[in-house]
Amino acid sequence: MDDFCFPNMLNDYNLPSNSENYPKNGKRPLSSSVPTIILDDKGGPLIAIGGSGGSIITTATAQVLIFHLIFGMSLKDAISYPRLHAQVTPNKVFFETKFDKKIIEGLKKIGHQVSNFFYE
Repeated sequence: MDDFCFPNMLNDYNLPSNSENYPKNGKRPLSSSVPTIILDDKGGPLIAIGGSGGSIITTATAQVLIFHLIFGMSLKDAISYPRLHAQVTPNKVFFETKFDKKIIEGLKKIGHQVSNFFYE
């Protein structure tokens, strides 16, 4: 997602523009930025995380948090792990080449359109 979109133009990630993000007086740009602070059960800081990468920020941040906090990966390994990203426009699931092939095949079997990430 770009700061602003313009009609009939692809953004920096070759995705179609979104009319909700066209410039307009008094309007702020939509953002996929997800600065995140997670607290422990006593209210103390557990992790603070954010990311860059346009439309993949939200799924990348969620993936890192899940791999680190739920699956117990080191933060370094969770950040380095290949990405999987589902998107509405186009309606595809994108994956990095090194992502687990069994998962990709499973997604295909249940009807998902899958494609390598467009930046690879």
